[in-house]
Amino acid sequence: FSVNGQVHHLIGLQEVVEEGQEAAPTALVRHPKSRRGAASSGSSGSSAAAGSDSSGGSAGDSGSSAAGGQGSGAMVMAPTTTTTTPAAAEVALVPPDRHDDRCVLAESSTCEAIRVSCMKLLGEAQEDLDEIRAKRAREAEEHEAFLRQLNLQMSLLHDTKWELSTQMAEATSKMNGVQERMLRAQEDLRDVEQKARLHAQECSQGVQQILGSELCSLRALRSGVARQSGSGIDPVEIRDCEVSDWVEGECSVSCDDSCNPSGGRPCGGVARGERSVVQMNSAYGAPCPPLRQIVPCNQVKCPVDCQLSMWSGWSGCSRVCDGGVRQRTRSVLQEPKHGGEECDASTEAEPCNSEACNQDCVLDTWTPWSGCTAHCGGGVQERRRAVLAPARGVDGTCPAEGDRQRLELRECNKQECRGDELCFAEQDLVILVDSSQEVSAEANKAQFDFLGRLVGRYRNVAYAAPAARIGIVKYGNGDLADDGSVTEPLTVSPLTMDLEGLQSKITAAGGSKFEGFPNLAQALSTAERICQAARSEEARVAYVAASAECQCSATALATFASADFDVSVEGCAAKCSRNSNCRSFAFRASEKDCTLYGEYCPISDCPASSQVSGAAGNRRVFNRPAGADARAGECVMLILSAAGRPPFEGAAVEKARELWSQHIRTVAVAVSEARPDGAAALHELVSEPPEANFLLVMGSEALKKRKQALVGDMCPDNGPLKPRYADVVCEATIEASCGSAIAAVRCCSADGTCEVVVNAADCPKKTFAGAKAYCEAKGMRLCTPEELDSGGCCTGGVCGERMAWSSAEVEMDKTLDEVLSKVCPDTVSPSFQAQDEAKVHPWRLLARKQRCIKAADGAAIDLHATEHHRTTPGKLPAEACADIARESGWTHFSLGFGLNQGTCFKEVACDPRGFQSAYADYYELLPEPQM
Repeated sequence: FSVNGQVHHLIGLQEVVEEGQEAAPTALVRHPKSRRGAASSGSSGSSAAAGSDSSGGSAGDSGSSAAGGQGSGAMVMAPTTTTTTPAAAEVALVPPDRHDDRCVLAESSTCEAIRVSCMKLLGEAQEDLDEIRAKRAREAEEHEAFLRQLNLQMSLLHDTKWELSTQMAEATSKMNGVQERMLRAQEDLRDVEQKARLHAQECSQGVQQILGSELCSLRALRSGVARQSGSGIDPVEIRDCEVSDWVEGECSVSCDDSCNPSGGRPCGGVARGERSVVQMNSAYGAPCPPLRQIVPCNQVKCPVDCQLSMWSGWSGCSRVCDGGVRQRTRSVLQEPKHGGEECDASTEAEPCNSEACNQDCVLDTWTPWSGCTAHCGGGVQERRRAVLAPARGVDGTCPAEGDRQRLELRECNKQECRGDELCFAEQDLVILVDSSQEVSAEANKAQFDFLGRLVGRYRNVAYAAPAARIGIVKYGNGDLADDGSVTEPLTVSPLTMDLEGLQSKITAAGGSKFEGFPNLAQALSTAERICQAARSEEARVAYVAASAECQCSATALATFASADFDVSVEGCAAKCSRNSNCRSFAFRASEKDCTLYGEYCPISDCPASSQVSGAAGNRRVFNRPAGADARAGECVMLILSAAGRPPFEGAAVEKARELWSQHIRTVAVAVSEARPDGAAALHELVSEPPEANFLLVMGSEALKKRKQALVGDMCPDNGPLKPRYADVVCEATIEASCGSAIAAVRCCSADGTCEVVVNAADCPKKTFAGAKAYCEAKGMRLCTPEELDSGGCCTGGVCGERMAWSSAEVEMDKTLDEVLSKVCPDTVSPSFQAQDEAKVHPWRLLARKQRCIKAADGAAIDLHATEHHRTTPGKLPAEACADIARESGWTHFSLGFGLNQGTCFKEVACDPRGFQSAYADYYELLPEPQM
């Protein structure tokens, strides 16, 4: 059709036109007040979508739309023939400024299909727009990150430049000062050296004059006087005293900072000099001079060594890889003076980031294999490898989290389910059922019938403890409001343990279907709120006062002061509720503190219990009542849909990712009604691994119970295989190691001979009923299941057909078994359990997360005084505990977990009302199997 010159192709309408009827023009009616026009768009572009009629019709061809000129606003549509006469429904895609020109179709059954197709087109356009916006946001973020990195590098370079410039200026200043001092010192040195030379010259001349002339003249004069005096003194007898050179002692000080080069008061220290007599003087010779003297010394200022600061921290590496340099510095605190020690280096550098830029990530070793996701029907185990060191550089690679180098899956528990499995899990299950316009009435009924049978397999109480809670959300009423919002789905039931009452709601909900598009994103949001509301309600559990004054003997987990919690009984209870290990708490209003305990405070520790009417000044202890513990089970969302790809799929995928981040598991069952796009869309919404959380069902017929019979494989090459159930229809087949084959008619007589119909042209004979009637008409019979199981069904060398019917006809619910095994983490087959207890594991779980405090005879039991042992490593915990119980003569036992992990407790037969919550599971020991 055309709106304002724009051509729009709507598809998926083929089946609404009945063959053999004449085409009639479609009436056009103005309807300016319809709210559906708000969801339309007048923009040009190309788009393609697939649609279907209300009976789950086939997909149509894709089309394109191209922008044209501004038209009159009329809508032209190819004539069609309609089968019903619904109310007028607007389908025009009109810009917001032309709402008054919107057109609607009347007298047409194609309106809902057109509307759904329009919603698909709009959803695809919205997803493309969201993708473009997300891409722009990513690019903008990358650009901002690049700018931040660039600015950071520029800042680092600027800081480095400033630091180096400062260091260079300081070094230049120091060098100039040193050079100036050196010039002055050199000038002073030249002056001193000049004076020293002159003084030495004068001294040398004076000494020479004294020793060479004056002293000799005086001695000659003395000798002449002695001879001429007539005194009788012989000049030879005249001997002068001769002494050695001075030997100076150590100076009293090494230096003196008080010395002033310009002169002034004496400074420095003193040194004692000594000399000895070499020749004593005669009576007429010159006497000895002083042999001791005190002289000044070290009249210099003390030297000052250079002092440096501590090293700074290392700078950033100049390169992130392929080798860089980092440095650290220190400043000069004291310049050297008066000949002090010079400064060492003030800058130090070392290599860094020597590893290669392009380096692959380093992976950890494999984790152990996880538990199997299903108890039967085929589950999945996984193991993973974490990243120890991330990849580096442009070419460094690291496998994605789901890559086979980091994630390995393997099949487990591939045995077929027995068909009587029940779910005993402590689980919150929210089921989302698609009841949109695309789902046919028959498929819708099959979905809700299937849902009723699934709920019937759940138990709200298991092992004397609360188990499953189930909620139902029915979606498919999707429509767009004027503000662009999408209609909220219908909440059939919030999470409830009243599973019998839920069955009536399921029956009522399955009696009708919606005519909107699948509003799956809104359904996921509604399911999320249902889970959150239920968990929030659990946090507000009631607590029972043990005593007004009670000193609990349990070990305290934590104590909170008034600054850490709302100072009230309710605030303390909230602290306990949020702690999964808390079983009781004590509150003191006078001290405004709260103490949490990991065990129940025994009533024997306290006086008579009292009611809580408010916060008293005394210490008050409160126990959580049995069954009031926060649920440990997961919240699971099961999506059941027989529709195609939903509009606004991107919003649903985004919501699913949010749920995964909250550890909410999503499971999907896609009922393929020739719509593979719907299955592909649901596959994107399931949790990891998808092999464990996605199931493709071929048509709504597969949701129903199916009559099947046991079929055996008589392949001569590989020998008889274990019989399997096959549909009791014509040409029923079964996969075997030697291929697929048609179930044949194999009639057995009383003496063991058989007759085989090979390539029978009469097809009904190959059905179960036909084969049975055929054999009975000949006075023969079909094989028994035991004969098939043993491989003795009329073998007799006759193997014309590989498959043979047995006489066992049952009603099977295989799809339900598969779904239950995927969704429920704790499925139990009563028939298998009875067989297992009788032959393999002679014990029975009676109460989960509970222990007995009141025996069947009414006697109270003190849990603190109970006999207990540690389980033996290397065995299954329950098996090890059962061995201990049997050896000790116990009739019942408890296996600890959590705080009691690995501990086996003695138990007795318990009063049904005598259980108390604990970190243990209560078992009954059964008689040993007879071999």
